[in-house]
Amino acid sequence: MFNANKYSTKELIEMELRDMPYSETKDNIVGFALQLVENEAYYVAEAVAEAILHYKDDENDTQSVQCNMCMWRGDEEELTLEKEEDETFKACPNCKTDAYLMDLPVGGVQCKA
Repeated sequence: MFNANKYSTKELIEMELRDMPYSETKDNIVGFALQLVENEAYYVAEAVAEAILHYKDDENDTQSVQCNMCMWRGDEEELTLEKEEDETFKACPNCKTDAYLMDLPVGGVQCKA
């Protein structure tokens, strides 16, 4: 049985973000969520969700995407521009198509809030 009392608030926040790769943004999310819990009486899951949304807005709305054909993952900025007849579109850099692209949840993780 899970006992949250065994962990610090910071450790609980980091557990909520365990699937998010390490980055400066992740550190910022942890810090912001910690402030919300300590200063604003947020629950951990609420604080993490709020912090993710806060930092998502600060990242100029860069969207993470995945190609469901080759399983490539990256940011929307990494997509290549492809031309087909008179149409130009953003595509997977491997498959050269947009047919299998899917937006990923913010930060690559789904909020549990």
